[in-house]
Amino acid sequence: MKFFDIQNTREFYENILRCSGEIRQIEADGSERDLKAMAGWLIGSGMADRLKGIREIDLRIEQPSDADRLLRYALSMGRERICA
Repeated sequence: MKFFDIQNTREFYENILRCSGEIRQIEADGSERDLKAMAGWLIGSGMADRLKGIREIDLRIEQPSDADRLLRYALSMGRERICA
C-alpha cells in the first residue's frame, strides 16, 4: 500500500507504532526495512517532529486490521490522493 503527501510525520509514525503486526517499508530497489523500529527511533530522538513530511512511502502491511487502521488514518487526512 502506498501513501502520498503525509504532512504530519509524527502522527503518521505514531499510527505505525499502534499497529499490531509487522510494517515494512519497501525501498525503490525492492529491499525492505522494519518501519516500526524506524518509527520508534524517529519519535524517540525527536526527528519525527523535524521532518518536513513524506512525499511517498510504500508499505507491506502484515495484518489486515493494520491496513484498515492506516487506511482510516489516510482518509482522515482529507485529500484526494492519499493512498494506492
